[in-house]
Amino acid sequence: MSAEKSPEAAKHPPPEALREAFTPTAILSLFGSIAGIVGILKGNDELVKASIISLAVVSAGGTAIALWEHVTESAREQWWIPGIVRSFRRKPEANFWRGLLTHLPQGLLALLLLLRFLKYKK
Repeated sequence: MSAEKSPEAAKHPPPEALREAFTPTAILSLFGSIAGIVGILKGNDELVKASIISLAVVSAGGTAIALWEHVTESAREQWWIPGIVRSFRRKPEANFWRGLLTHLPQGLLALLLLLRFLKYKK
């Protein structure tokens, strides 16, 4: 079997849900969630730290991308504080809300894990 894709495979790309499941964001989120659960259950501080870092990175990156797309593409403003403020005079599109609501819970989970980690390290 050759490494090239068949013409038939090109006609039928993977479903959207499957493509979304293998993005770096999804993989890091899954890793962070599993590492956090296992780290807490087993008392492994290193896994909890890895979980906090991966979830925080995914949250910050995803939120920044959602904001960037809203400001520069939807509102056609400059990526700077005055442009960001002006961009919200216009109603954000659904993609912005989807990105924000997808990535903020990851940041909140990372924050909760960090607070729990700091509380029990005293």
